[in-house]
Amino acid sequence: MAEAILKTRDQIKEKIRLIGVARKELDSRSRKKADTIRDYRKNLGKVLIQLRNGVTFDVDGAVIKNPPATLALPIAHAICIEQKVAMDLAETQYKIAIEGMKALLAELNGLQSINKHLEDFN
Repeated sequence: MAEAILKTRDQIKEKIRLIGVARKELDSRSRKKADTIRDYRKNLGKVLIQLRNGVTFDVDGAVIKNPPATLALPIAHAICIEQKVAMDLAETQYKIAIEGMKALLAELNGLQSINKHLEDFN
């Protein structure tokens, strides 16, 4: 029984360590998410201004210059698609990190419950 208690406590310590690592990763991913949102919005605004000012763009072989105002935003989105993909990826990675943290916390909670029951039997 004592061996099971020691093993469970070691597992609890490891989960606590992993939560610390995950917390740092979550911070990193949240910053990446914010940075990619900023970059995308900044570039989108810049492209919209350039379209309005008559700058020519090439989107997959289609030359775009002076589009109608109603088409400027969808065209700007197409021009900035790589930054949009980076932004979406950063958002997804951030959400994955949150779910990973939740899973670690649930595992820790389970181990703590097991530890309590083991101590009650000891």
